[in-house]
Amino acid sequence: RPHLGTEWVLIFAVVTASAGLGTALAAFRLGPGPAPLGPTVLRFVAAGLAVTAATVAAIVAQGTSVAALLEGVILGPLRHPQVYSFGVKWQDGALPFALVSLAVMTALVLRGRPSDWVMAGLQAGALAFAGSFLVIALACDYRYLYFLDLAALFGLVHLALDPPWAAILRRFQK
Repeated sequence: RPHLGTEWVLIFAVVTASAGLGTALAAFRLGPGPAPLGPTVLRFVAAGLAVTAATVAAIVAQGTSVAALLEGVILGPLRHPQVYSFGVKWQDGALPFALVSLAVMTALVLRGRPSDWVMAGLQAGALAFAGSFLVIALACDYRYLYFLDLAALFGLVHLALDPPWAAILRRFQK
């Protein structure tokens, strides 16, 4: 809470909210009926648990005990939260590219063609990747955000080559 007024927190909030909104838009199905949510969520949870179990198994196989892993990854950092908190220097281009990427993704999802879903997924992935730098607490050099810039530009080219405006207007006129 004490950082809510700082610039980097505001940019983080916009980038992260854009990623979340983009993911929700990309997951939203505009077809004849909703996709069953239960099996999809179960597969997602199972995949996450499988990756976690495989990672823990690989670490334990190299000689680290489960207790030391728990202490080093979860319990230790929780005792010293300020050590793992720092202001990220977001470069001037991060916010505009995040907003462009979100706008591109929204237009593509509203049009809803199969090729649009692929490009919308690229936008959601780029936004999530950019937002992840604060979650995983890595120093964020702007080179790491080139993916966001390129995704936004590729999305703009996709829209320029095949503008979605007529399809979006038809969707809202129904």
